[in-house]
Parts: sequence; structure tokens; C-alpha cells
Amino acid sequence: MSFNLDEAPANTDSNLNGIPDDPFDALPVDRDTWLSTIEVSPGANLMSQVTAWNNSAGGPIVAALLNPDEPGQRVTVSVPAGVLEEDEIGVLIVQWAPTLVALLGADGVLLQPEPGDGLVDGGQYVEISIIVSQDGGVTFSEIDNARLVDNPVHIAMEGLQPPSASANVHLHSHGTNVGSDPVTGIEINVVIGPWGVGSIGNETLEDDVLEADVFALSTFAPYLVSENEPVLSVTPPQLLFGIVETGKNATKKFVVRNTGGGQLIGEATVDAPFSIVSGASYDLASGETQEVSVRFAPVDNGFYFETVQFTGAGGAQRPVSGTGTDIHKPFRIFGCDAEGSGASLGTAVGNLLLTLGLFMVLLLTSRKRVAR
Repeated sequence: MSFNLDEAPANTDSNLNGIPDDPFDALPVDRDTWLSTIEVSPGANLMSQVTAWNNSAGGPIVAALLNPDEPGQRVTVSVPAGVLEEDEIGVLIVQWAPTLVALLGADGVLLQPEPGDGLVDGGQYVEISIIVSQDGGVTFSEIDNARLVDNPVHIAMEGLQPPSASANVHLHSHGTNVGSDPVTGIEINVVIGPWGVGSIGNETLEDDVLEADVFALSTFAPYLVSENEPVLSVTPPQLLFGIVETGKNATKKFVVRNTGGGQLIGEATVDAPFSIVSGASYDLASGETQEVSVRFAPVDNGFYFETVQFTGAGGAQRPVSGTGTDIHKPFRIFGCDAEGSGASLGTAVGNLLLTLGLFMVLLLTSRKRVAR
């Protein structure tokens, strides 16, 4: 969906949500940054960093927000430069608050109930969004999460206070998206649904620092999870099948793991021309893993993209893609099967010419011997 901000004034925040009404006008130069702190209620500040970039300087885009009341508490968000396409302007929006209502207004109550035993001490809620424009900011859209599969956004939360070194703390996400009012500009909307961990990977907790890569942008928070509560982990973040001949198939695997406690019970499903050929249902105790095999069997030419849905413990989604073609791969002349395995056609022709050359040498040598 594409938006425009024709009536929104620059350098203002009319609805006091911490975001400039028209960030493309307010931040016209690469790496321009808007910083805002709004006291929503006593002791509850909404902190915002909004940064525009166009990749002219290269390198990642970093937003870092520090709690002035608790200097040890910090959130850092790093976005790889590769998420932007050529001639595109991006705007990174990072907002941080101690309560859901401070972060998202009255809509914050829609994110309840919250997971596990609640927010870990020292933790706060962070909302991350990226909007992009290919016409200088005249129109814009929210970035497609598919771009993050190869360019995940990295989050580091400092100052957490788990009750013990073995405490089960995990980053969770809840769906939010970017909307626009033609007068008051950018706004963040809540997507109805549960909290989950399916878009989060490479998570580590060392001392008071929780770090993770995220493959979909939304609202994030560190929760203390009961030892008996399962946590779903799915790796890798995607499956790329490449080119597969129509009428044939290829198979690749996801690995499902219960990184929490209790029993993780769920199933994996996907639409054609992909299918789950083994491991579709899982029932995993803490630490157990299971392979889920996905088959790509195209019947027509074209590029195919679907999402594998994993249920259990909030669920997860993983993209799969492949291209079907009816163009056969080259045959080898020597020892080749119909799949074209081994040497290429060019190599086969070279082998043929070499063999013919050797044959001619032997033939000439034989004639000389007869002449003697």
C-alpha cells in the first residue's frame, strides 16, 4: 500500500506521537535524524529516533536510545544498507517506552495478554518500522519484510535484570504497521493477534544484554518465560529452491526446535506447488529438534513464493521460493544422464575433439608402420 502526505506540514508532530508528520520533508539529507522525548505520564517517556538515509554514505543505519533515568538501559537497532533498493530513500523509525500505552497510545491494550511471566526487569518495549520512497518522498510505503530475509535488522537491549543467570528470557514480537493520515502524517497501528517469536533468530543473552536478529518489523519486548512454557525456533530464515524443471521436484529442510520448556506441539503447512513431505507435525520437549522437509514441485513455468506456517507457542512464518522451467539442462555426451550432471556441454565437446585427435594420431602411426 502506498501513502502520501500532501497536507502534512514539515518539522511538526501534530498528533504528538514522536514522529514528524512528514519525515521526508523534515529529514531531506542523508542521515538526517529527528530525536524526540515525550512524557506520556509521570515516569513513562516515549523516546523516538527517526533517521532518513539513501545509502550514499554506505554502511548500516544505527538508532540508539538511552534511558536518561537509568543510564544502563539502552536499545540499539542496526539496519543493513542492503535493505534499500537503488534510488530509494528510507526512513527508520525506532520508538522506546516502558509501557505499551506509552508506546502505542490507547491501542497498547490490544497487545494484551502478554507472554510468560511478563516483561523482564529493566526491559522496555520497542517499535521498529521502515518506510521507503522511490519518488523523493511524494509517496511512500512500508518496507516489505521479505527484504529482511537476507538483511535482518539487529536489536540489542542493555540493562536487563533477569532474576537469575539461568532465567528463561526471550525476545517476543507483536504485529504493528505504518499508516498515514493526510493531515497529521505518520502513525503506527496495531495488528490484532498474539505475541510470538517466529520472526526472531540468532538470539543471545549475556549478563544484562539481549541481542537478536529480526526478519519482520513490529513491536518487540523481552519477556521472562516460565520454564514450562515452550518457545518455537525455526531455522533457516528461508528456503531458496532455485530453478527446478517442471515435472520434477527438489526438497529442502527447516529445523524446528523448542528453545523453551514444556511441550511444543504444532504443525507446518504450505500451499502448492510447495508441500510438506515429512515432519509436518511436531511434539517437542525442551531442547528437542525436528526436521521439516519441504518439497518444491512446479508444474508450470514461473517464479513461485509462498510462506510456510508453523503453529505452536505463538507460531512462525518462513518464506520459500523457487522457479519452474520446462527448459532442459544440457546433456553430456560422455556418461551424462538427463539431469545434466557432471561436465557441461562445452566440456563434452572438448572431450570429443580430444578423442578424435588421439584416434587420428594412432591411425597415422599405424600407416607409417605398414609403409615400412
